[in-house]
Amino acid sequence: MMIGKKFYIYSHGEKVFDYACEVAKELGDIKRIVLVVKSRQDTDLIGNIIPGIDIDKLFSGYRPSESDLSIKIETIKTYTGSSANRDIIICCDLDSNDVYKLEDLFGIKAIIAMTSSEENIQEWIKTRNVINIETKEQEFIEEPSDIAKIALEELINGINISTGLRQPSGIKKAKVILKVLSEYELELDPMVLEAYLANSLNCPTKHSREIKDLYIELKGMKVMKGLVKDEIIEIYKSWTDTLKYSTKTN
Repeated sequence: MMIGKKFYIYSHGEKVFDYACEVAKELGDIKRIVLVVKSRQDTDLIGNIIPGIDIDKLFSGYRPSESDLSIKIETIKTYTGSSANRDIIICCDLDSNDVYKLEDLFGIKAIIAMTSSEENIQEWIKTRNVINIETKEQEFIEEPSDIAKIALEELINGINISTGLRQPSGIKKAKVILKVLSEYELELDPMVLEAYLANSLNCPTKHSREIKDLYIELKGMKVMKGLVKDEIIEIYKSWTDTLKYSTKTN
């Protein structure tokens, strides 16, 4: 489940919480702002975000008298999303891998990642078209070639997008497509592949990253058992034919 709004900021100040409230007002019907931390011991910066707040109270959930929003602290392990809530989550010094894990959870309408280190969330920023809160600029990752797009759409149509690479037939098809891509689309960056699956084809983050890892594995193999050169050529030709046809009809 991809999140519609994604933001980041290199700061730990009140601006983060104020912006979360602005986004909540813009989206409407937001129930909670959830501050997600690494562990229960990683709460020192919460006082900078919401000065004067009782940290212990936030673990149980707290609703200020003048607000319709409740505020809660969760750890990366305890937060599971919620079908009953519409949450905005503030990721407090989490790294890219942590933020990726949150993307597939239900009930999240926006993610705000704040960090004191650019390196912590640089991969997430680069692959998710994220907006910088302070500059309002949006990071965009390049897209794969038109041929690669056709191949990846074929891959997604050949698997159960909810379960990912679980069925033998889906795994086999995915391996063939990814191996052909690795043979002909030499400039295809694994991060670009993963980002296109997640951002454009609405593939759950967990599964898009599994597919990326499989692509990297196959790219490093000289041959793939059961896949002959003539078959690779024929598959790639089918993609080029599809592209020629779509170009003519558009």
